Amino acid sequence: MHGVMNHRAPMLFALSALAAGALCACDHPPSGPSHGPRSATELAGRLIAPCCWVQTLDIHESGLATTLRAEITMRLAEGETSQAIEDSLASRYGERIRAVPRGEDPRRIAPLLAGTLMATTLLGLFLLAPRWLRRNQTAFPTAASQDATDGASNDENDVYEQRLDRELAKLESL
Repeated sequence: MHGVMNHRAPMLFALSALAAGALCACDHPPSGPSHGPRSATELAGRLIAPCCWVQTLDIHESGLATTLRAEITMRLAEGETSQAIEDSLASRYGERIRAVPRGEDPRRIAPLLAGTLMATTLLGLFLLAPRWLRRNQTAFPTAASQDATDGASNDENDVYEQRLDRELAKLESL
């Protein structure tokens, strides 16, 4: 059991470092003045093409989608904020054009989700490691304990070795 305790300290340290990193990543919102999309491609990815209402503007190939992407690029180049452009297109085509609800950024949840999954995995490993270590100690006995066993296991091994030799001989004769 003493060997198991030696493994707990590094795992506990890794778990706490991971949790602290996940919390730090979630405390800081994405940079930028409006925390919104910072490029035409990001903004187009937040809007659904109004010609079919199936794909977002960044990947949809139609005349209207191409026109709207060009409009977004031009308006951003003129200094208009991405939120104002998104609101303008929503007033023109309706709220259905938003692929992501206003004010929400799915990138904020990603570090929290990843940190939670990694912390859960480390916790699981932390809890299962002692069991695995005990199982390894009993599954692979040392040479000294092999000598202490009776001859039955050796006889059993001999039977398997003889059978293996016969099977190999059959294969070689083919």
